Amino acid sequence: YVPVGMNAMATPGILLGGGERALRGLSVLAGLAFLLAAWRLARRATDDESAAWVVGVLAGARPITKYSADLLSDLPSAACLLAALAVLITELTREDGPRARLMIAAPLCAGGFYLRYGSAATIAIIAAAALVLGIRGVRRRPRWAIATATLFAALLVPYAVYSTSVTGSMLGILELSASVPGHGGGEGLVSYLTTNAFAFYGILVAPLMIAGLVLVHRVPRAARALPIIAVLQIVVLGMTTHAQARFVVVAIVLLVIVGVAALRTVLTSRLAMVAVLAVVAMWIGNVYATVHWTVNGREHDWTPTVLAARAIHTDAAGRSCAVLGRHTAQLEWYGGCPSTNEILVQNLALDTPVYAVGEPSEEPGQRCALEVPPTSDSVLRLQPLGTSCAPKP
Repeated sequence: YVPVGMNAMATPGILLGGGERALRGLSVLAGLAFLLAAWRLARRATDDESAAWVVGVLAGARPITKYSADLLSDLPSAACLLAALAVLITELTREDGPRARLMIAAPLCAGGFYLRYGSAATIAIIAAAALVLGIRGVRRRPRWAIATATLFAALLVPYAVYSTSVTGSMLGILELSASVPGHGGGEGLVSYLTTNAFAFYGILVAPLMIAGLVLVHRVPRAARALPIIAVLQIVVLGMTTHAQARFVVVAIVLLVIVGVAALRTVLTSRLAMVAVLAVVAMWIGNVYATVHWTVNGREHDWTPTVLAARAIHTDAAGRSCAVLGRHTAQLEWYGGCPSTNEILVQNLALDTPVYAVGEPSEEPGQRCALEVPPTSDSVLRLQPLGTSCAPKP
């Protein structure tokens, strides 16, 4: 279910040695591209000064500083979709209809999809909103809208072919991807609406999002569709997955753009200075929190898994193996064994050790506890049938 775009993002880091810093390098650049895309959209939907304020707010916002260096698909995919929205707003609000450059939106949306399959719902929402927003222009000059839709469909053909070949259905990989976050049934939506907004979205971001909903009538017409897209994304994703701020980062940006533009219409010069101080204070606070709480907290949380994975890597000694555990990505990367959700007796009958991490296993085979540091998760080697737990020479 991992999108091919994320494999592409990881490739430069692998070629540079596969260290953690190398793998995070392109993610940092993607974070900068995300800010650039947000600036571009804000500039097209509002004005230059509002766009500068938007970048200032987002650069220090908690969801951005927390995830901008992680090898995750949320910000890179959002960057593509925000850039696509900038193109759509520019072209679909033209009085004489869109130009050929409208077609740029197709590869941008496709890029967002290939970076994160979960973007499919957001892309559908953007497409519907764009059609409503630009219906008059499209009627005057429909050929470029048709060409854009056709190009986007063509760009999805590789996905359709691959999904059909491995799952038997064009929607197979999408369904698998949607099942990974889990917690459907509206639990996520409840969290989005009831969680402490200042802690979840950010101290300044939360009130700006509310302003974007309440004061939408104060912004240019081109920006009034943004809160609708934002609300629809939060509702759709909230009904299908659990809540994380990074899942709805597009909605956060859209509401911040509208909130900033609306509040600028009522800001006096004295209030503007207060706003500058608030943004700077947010930067300092979030950088401190990210370094001292997020980084240290993650190291504390992941250390047991990483130590267990390294013990597996040593025990496997280059042999083919498999690992069963909750923290799949870390166990695979540090342990060197592909993860598995099902341990087959056939595997145990061969010389293929299978490791269970963090919890007892009821699978067949002799259970051999690996020696691990006291702070590590427990590791059981489900010894291939017919062998003993004697340490390897």
